[in-house]
Amino acid sequence: MTLLLLLSAIAPEEEQHSHPPPAKDPFRVPTTQENKPANTPTAPAQFHDGGKSRFKHKDPGTSSRSMASKTPVGFIGLGNMGSPMAKNLLKHGYPVIATDVFPESCKELQDLGAQILDCPAEVADKADRIITMLPSSPNVIEVYNGPNGILKKVKKGTLLIDSSTIDPSVSKEMAVAAEKMGAVFMDAPVSGGKGNAEG
Repeated sequence: MTLLLLLSAIAPEEEQHSHPPPAKDPFRVPTTQENKPANTPTAPAQFHDGGKSRFKHKDPGTSSRSMASKTPVGFIGLGNMGSPMAKNLLKHGYPVIATDVFPESCKELQDLGAQILDCPAEVADKADRIITMLPSSPNVIEVYNGPNGILKKVKKGTLLIDSSTIDPSVSKEMAVAAEKMGAVFMDAPVSGGKGNAEG
């Protein structure tokens, strides 16, 4: 599953409420319309707009699924893989809040509209969906557990998606640490190289 599909799948849906039909009032006098036999033809509905209203549809831009594109996504690690992945998020309408240990890596993404912050803790303070794409296990430990790490300011219910290729034991360690803070850590390594990340 791609990150875009994953983010779409966890987007909050509009809550649907169903209401039972109102109970019949035994003392209510039936209307003329209700007294008509079942097969009695009725007059066609009158449209004051020439019938156009029957073709009106809800604007798809207001659907809950499209609102996923307005949910900020934190992105930490803008290297050979992380940078094109973050660009794809921007391309698909996700506001990106990003940081990287190398400020020069942030410049291009900032020019494309991403918000750039100073450290992972600041990203965690602004976003409740965060993707990390880091080169090694020590980097992941620092980004999550360091003095300016994600877990210093992570909010309860935050989804942490780690796409780094690291030691499985480190992933388990980060998952336990995240759970203690009320967050959810998901190990989601990627493959295919820079070319696929750009696609």
